[in-house]
Amino acid sequence: MACVSCETNARRPLPLMGPLVLGVAAFFVTAPALAQDGPDADYMRLRTVAISVQYYDGQDWKTYPKGLGTGFLVHPGGYLLTAKHVAPEERISDPKQRSSVRVLGRIGDRSSAEMELQIVDVHPQRDAMLLKFHREPDRKPFEYFELTDKLTLPRLQVSAAGFPASGDGTIRIMTGFMTSDLPEGKQLGEVGVRLEGGFSGGPVLSGGKVVGLVESSSTYGQRETFNFVPIRSLSSWLSDHAIVVHDPPRPINPPPARVVDMVVGGETHGENKDKDRGFQVHVHAGGPRGNENMVASDDHYSYGGTIKDAAFPTVRLANLTSFEVPTSGYVWVAASQHHDCECSIFVNYTIQTYKWGSYDRNTKKFNVLPDRQTTRTLKVPFHFYRGDEDTGKFRTDFTFEGAN
Repeated sequence: MACVSCETNARRPLPLMGPLVLGVAAFFVTAPALAQDGPDADYMRLRTVAISVQYYDGQDWKTYPKGLGTGFLVHPGGYLLTAKHVAPEERISDPKQRSSVRVLGRIGDRSSAEMELQIVDVHPQRDAMLLKFHREPDRKPFEYFELTDKLTLPRLQVSAAGFPASGDGTIRIMTGFMTSDLPEGKQLGEVGVRLEGGFSGGPVLSGGKVVGLVESSSTYGQRETFNFVPIRSLSSWLSDHAIVVHDPPRPINPPPARVVDMVVGGETHGENKDKDRGFQVHVHAGGPRGNENMVASDDHYSYGGTIKDAAFPTVRLANLTSFEVPTSGYVWVAASQHHDCECSIFVNYTIQTYKWGSYDRNTKKFNVLPDRQTTRTLKVPFHFYRGDEDTGKFRTDFTFEGAN
């Protein structure tokens, strides 16, 4: 058995099998390759990645001899799978040594733009490795393959895609039939067609969805086959990285954060010449009128309190309808009696962040779960002057910031 990432296709001479097996083998070997410009070629190119690997020898970066392989995107955020044997396993299995390995990817063609890939995780038992492209914030989501673990029918026709090491760098798609069914617990599937070096880590598809990852190709007498790692043997490991088999992948961005609580208060500064008499102050805090994302209606919230000391009473806004952030808002202050006083109003607002939960197949949406809460404070200074009606009212606009 030979890894199909190698540049040469090693053949190991083994005893010939009986005529019956050879007859079956002849049927499988004739499975055709799809033309590069066939109906699926463009779809495959957008989602399939040519892999090359380098390692650092202490002085310079060297090409890893078995480092030509194939990967395939499984998430719009840039996650992709490939075979772990395309890289030096003793280095990638130790997170401390991964910096000495450089994995490079080119989407759709070995002559396309080269991008460095992050090693996210290496499967402890299976020949699989999870990588990730760096995604710029303004880049559109990556095209990706859907995954499935439904693969039980014998003699199912499947297709494998990859970039042969001996080819011109373009994608090639090979088809063949599974040589047997794949019951639960079986670690490898087998397909009756040989693959060239460079296919390792490539996708194995049935019905447009990926059912496996190419591991190796072999010749047994005249029977030529390749093996693949079933996706169902990777599903638990992938779910640890928010990549869900069967269901759509979780969105790249988390659900919007919301303001769920707001407390308004204030304090005086310096000398309040009339503090013994006190005065009433009214605060309205809310969003622009008509902004239904901010409050339930145009009725904004207020409180009144007599200020005799340095601090205003704090009041939690009742019946607050939660709203998404970031968004605009305002604070409006009015004093019923006007005195010479420097004051400030503060608005403490609590932001609730959320995360994606499980996928609901009935609603075809991901459940939204609460994650964490943080509190932010907005402070608004203002100055009241004795007997000046115009300065008895103060309004400032501000922005409710989102969560970090």
